[in-house]
Amino acid sequence: MVSIVSSFMNSYRRHGPKKNATSLFDGGEGPATLFNSSSSSNGTVNVAVELGDEPVSHSHHSTPCDGDGGRTAAAEGGTAGEDDETAAAAAAPPIEVAFNCDWAQTDPGCAVPTSEENLADEPPAELFRVRGPNYLEDRIKENAEFHAMRLLGVDVLRSDSVVANASEGLAKAKMAAVRAKHGDDVFLVNFQLPGKPGHVSLLLWYGLNARARVDAVFYPLWREFCDSPDDAFRASRLKLMVIIPVGPFLLRKAVPGNKPVILGKAIHIDWCRGEGYLEADINISSSSAATNMWGMVQSVAKSIVVDLALVIESREQQQLPERLLGAVRTQRINLAVY
Repeated sequence: MVSIVSSFMNSYRRHGPKKNATSLFDGGEGPATLFNSSSSSNGTVNVAVELGDEPVSHSHHSTPCDGDGGRTAAAEGGTAGEDDETAAAAAAPPIEVAFNCDWAQTDPGCAVPTSEENLADEPPAELFRVRGPNYLEDRIKENAEFHAMRLLGVDVLRSDSVVANASEGLAKAKMAAVRAKHGDDVFLVNFQLPGKPGHVSLLLWYGLNARARVDAVFYPLWREFCDSPDDAFRASRLKLMVIIPVGPFLLRKAVPGNKPVILGKAIHIDWCRGEGYLEADINISSSSAATNMWGMVQSVAKSIVVDLALVIESREQQQLPERLLGAVRTQRINLAVY
């Protein structure tokens, strides 16, 4: 059973979404279900899918991307299963996407979390520190210049079992829609999280932007990261940075802001490469330290703001300065009701 807790996509245009946005997940006994967007009065919008115009494992093995689709039945804000389960899921508050930040421009307002709840956004690149142009000699870091990948959208799923290989399973139809609109170089990051009970998947959809495609520093490294048959290379290079601008003191103290960690060193990552896309399934349960940290975050998720950033580590001079691969802000998301 899979509950579509939240499904939203966003082009991050300051002036709001395009019309008739839809989201695709593979359906159960019938065709894929459409999730339609609905506007709200506060300048945000519940968006099922909104794609921009821009074309854009620790086990060290890639899956062949031939999953059976994890067949489920789904409805907007609902649950595949009995009527009472559907009603319970429908009562959960929607997670919204804000239109208060244009990722492509400098907007100081984006750096300041708002008081809104159940919101996802894209924080400014300059919040994160990355290796500078002479890092191999002087060890100096600098503020990231730009997002190499734009945040196309976010999905939150709850399931009885771990959601894996989503791009050829549950989210196969959505991946096709994303690629049809955005083009190649789509990166799907699936944080597989303990759900208490069950499992939660945080799906982050990224697409390479035009600036990154012509960046002589970043683009060759991205091509190697995306196209290499060596999953050990990918696992050894993908870094995560976490900033908690709003949250309890003890949690903020436990999470050293802007300190990168190589995800593949302690966490099991499965990789799935397909035509025009790469998927990383990051199993938080595979690390006791990561599981404990997630437990702290989950217990106070409805009152905190978390900024996450991904970076491909640069280890050679021609790969410097580092570029921010992609980022997301989750703000006061109440997971307890799901």
